Amino acid sequence: MRSPCAPLVALLLAATACAQAQEDMIMEVIPLRHALVSDVVPALEPLVAPGGTVTGMNNQLIIKSTPENIEQLRGVLASIDRAPRQLRITVRQDVADSLEARQDAISATGRVGDVRARLPDAGRGGATVGIGNEDGSVQYRTYSTRGSADSYNSHFVTALEGQPAWIQTGESLPVPTRDVYVGPGGTSVQESIQYQDANRGFYVVPRVSGSQVTLDIAPQLDRFDERGEYTIDRQQAQTQVSGRLGEWIRVGGSNEDFERADNVNLTSTRQRGGETRGIWVKVEEVR
Repeated sequence: MRSPCAPLVALLLAATACAQAQEDMIMEVIPLRHALVSDVVPALEPLVAPGGTVTGMNNQLIIKSTPENIEQLRGVLASIDRAPRQLRITVRQDVADSLEARQDAISATGRVGDVRARLPDAGRGGATVGIGNEDGSVQYRTYSTRGSADSYNSHFVTALEGQPAWIQTGESLPVPTRDVYVGPGGTSVQESIQYQDANRGFYVVPRVSGSQVTLDIAPQLDRFDERGEYTIDRQQAQTQVSGRLGEWIRVGGSNEDFERADNVNLTSTRQRGGETRGIWVKVEEVR
């Protein structure tokens, strides 16, 4: 039969062991060289021995734990508290356009008595066939074309690991201004043009782990309104992409297709095409 004192004895033994563990703990202050206390403490807290603590202030860590655990924490801290790497971030924008067009047209001439009439088509070029004589004729013409064009542009920025960098493209809109001056000689009006910028680009924060890089991306799009006035429509979003250092990473893009058909007199024109845009980012370490 179990003694009623057994739970009390176990509790006393646990308290004694806890007290012994507390006696074995020491306190150590470790200055940080590069990292921030607010970033380091959350990373070390799960690794502290039971009963120990890790806090910080004035760019110093204050650790209370066993000597063995403190040595373990020092090893982890060495990988965290290091100088941020300098990175080169290159952004590439690709644009591919395609267009197909076909035009079919009929032209005719005819004579009724002394009156001669002609119905021309609006097209030019292409292959033409016709039938008729001096009193009248009919011609059929067909024309088709196909083309494509690719364009690329790239730019880069240098940033520190873990720090935000702003990569910007955009446009400027001329905004007329009018200033009225009142002086002894009367009133004068001076008109001028100033340019206002609409920013397009994104903030990017690179984080490197080994050969892998993670990019926190926050795009920003400022657009002028359709009336051409200086009214900014601002759109923002946030996303995250990952890849390997030195390799192109796709961060966005768009595809637009169109198809048009026009019929004027006896001329029929059909067009179809599209535009594909892609944005790519490559991160390289600057040594």
